[in-house]
Amino acid sequence: MFAGSHRKPNRKIRFVLCGVLFFATLGTLTSLLLMNPMVTGAQTVKEFTLVVQEKEITLLESPNKTVTVWAYGFEGEEATVPGPVIRVNKGDLVRIHFKNTHNLPHTIHMHNIHDLNMDGNGVTALGQEQLQLPGDEYTYEFVANQAGVTFYHCHTDTRNHIDFGMYGLIIVDDPEVPPVDQEFITVWDEWDLDRDGEYETHTINSKSFPTAATFTAKVGERVRLILGNIGFQVHSPHMHSTVWDVMNPGDFNDVLWTDPNAVVSLVPGEVKVLEFTPQKPGTWLFHCHFVTHVEDNGVYPRGMLAVVTIEE
Repeated sequence: MFAGSHRKPNRKIRFVLCGVLFFATLGTLTSLLLMNPMVTGAQTVKEFTLVVQEKEITLLESPNKTVTVWAYGFEGEEATVPGPVIRVNKGDLVRIHFKNTHNLPHTIHMHNIHDLNMDGNGVTALGQEQLQLPGDEYTYEFVANQAGVTFYHCHTDTRNHIDFGMYGLIIVDDPEVPPVDQEFITVWDEWDLDRDGEYETHTINSKSFPTAATFTAKVGERVRLILGNIGFQVHSPHMHSTVWDVMNPGDFNDVLWTDPNAVVSLVPGEVKVLEFTPQKPGTWLFHCHFVTHVEDNGVYPRGMLAVVTIEE
């Protein structure tokens, strides 16, 4: 074809050109979808199945203190108190399939944003889906738009069901937050073993010292410490030889304040997130600063006392 000619390309050439344009456009769209799954509403779905298991756990070995619990667990795995951590990323669509395998009504109530029919509040007047009877199954669903750490727990006959161990944590990670070297997850609770209305045994992760929760890190590592109070008393976690940063619970890039005293308060239902960098090696105590919570029936040291080993 000569310059300035108005001769049109034949059909075969036009077909090839259209094909090239089609596949180029398709490739561009595919690249966009891979880089940003939200372009067309595509979303990562995280699914979990929770069941309830009645079992006996040991809070304290000497003297022996055991308690019957109604524990959440992932299907096919051993149930635990606290229940299993449900961990997802910000933006995920989360589905929790709940199978009430126990002989009592139960729910899963989440401390996050969700629709009313996902509330699990135990009040059937607000919808039959608010309470799962023995043998029932229900799928709780939410979009993890807010990063942070929140509780989930049973919300029928709430005091008794929490006292029987029906709780756990949901952690929504923000991929834009740099990872830490270590993460310690702790849930603080108290137990009325003789059901007399008085809480005589205090635990961190269902362990009373010397049957203690233990943690290990190295000098210079960045450590994230998650504190959740699921009980009905106020607690004051304190770690020896530590200066920690109190983080924004919804944005782990944001330090609210630096606490050289290394004591924070935890009201019932509260979660706090701290970060620190160990400076001194040794075996350090981590405990509630309400001294009566570091006792068991008046015996010290017991209760809310854990051990943190810092290595060189």
